[in-house]
Amino acid sequence: DAAPEYFEEERKNGPESALLFFAGTVKAVNPRCMGDSLLRLDCNSVYSQGVRMYVLSKYQNTAGFNLKDSIDISEDMSRAKFCLVAGGYGFDMRLYDAVSRGCVPLLTQQETWQPLQHVLRYDAFSLRVKKNELKNLKEVLEAVPGETHAKMVANLRHVHKAYAWSPGMEGVKGRSMAFYHVMTAIAIVTGLDLPLYVREMICTEHGEHFVTHLLTREAQEKVLPCTIDGKLVQLPPETNVGSTTDDEIERRVKELAIIREQKQGKRPDHTLSPAKHFGFDRKK
Repeated sequence: DAAPEYFEEERKNGPESALLFFAGTVKAVNPRCMGDSLLRLDCNSVYSQGVRMYVLSKYQNTAGFNLKDSIDISEDMSRAKFCLVAGGYGFDMRLYDAVSRGCVPLLTQQETWQPLQHVLRYDAFSLRVKKNELKNLKEVLEAVPGETHAKMVANLRHVHKAYAWSPGMEGVKGRSMAFYHVMTAIAIVTGLDLPLYVREMICTEHGEHFVTHLLTREAQEKVLPCTIDGKLVQLPPETNVGSTTDDEIERRVKELAIIREQKQGKRPDHTLSPAKHFGFDRKK
């Protein structure tokens, strides 16, 4: 139920908002994969690769984290900035739930291909963290600039109906587009041309921003050129047009760690003003 208000950044910054939301069950795991041991690579075979259990046990009482050991999604998901998508024994329906509620998916699964990953620029509307980054998860999430998060939420508004199969899906403007994007993924994998009607449907229903910024390069090469509102849209220059990259976020986490150590007196302050140096100068 992708209501328009779910994609408003203001909704994510209200008094009832959470930095991270998760609702779901956890399962008993092998005794050798408990606590920080869950983060070991050899524990990837346990349920949700150990992530659900680790996050709920470590951050249950952390300010800004709304974590529930239940399947009650509720309106809280639409008010959260990030939603944990950790999988279980395989694919996680919370990806669809998060996307349709304007909540930036936090992806943790290792060696897992997400739905339509051939087609959609996941870095433009989701955040992927490595397993060892879960130890500093709050810092990782807080390191994402507000402007970047707002762009991700805005991109979710464009992306959500790409996952929709039902023509009656509440809140979906125009056609549900999953069929056309699956066709695009098949064309990419097989090397076949995409039928003209599929190309036209994607361009017409999604618009110029979607095809030029939210499709992968392989998908753009299948879909473009096309005409949108009387304008011929060509294949754009090949460039990294997503949101903040994993490398940039990792850099910001390290910088925030330095600030924390400086405040604790563990590291001498040889830097400039942290607010200015890290782009968080509130005086601007």
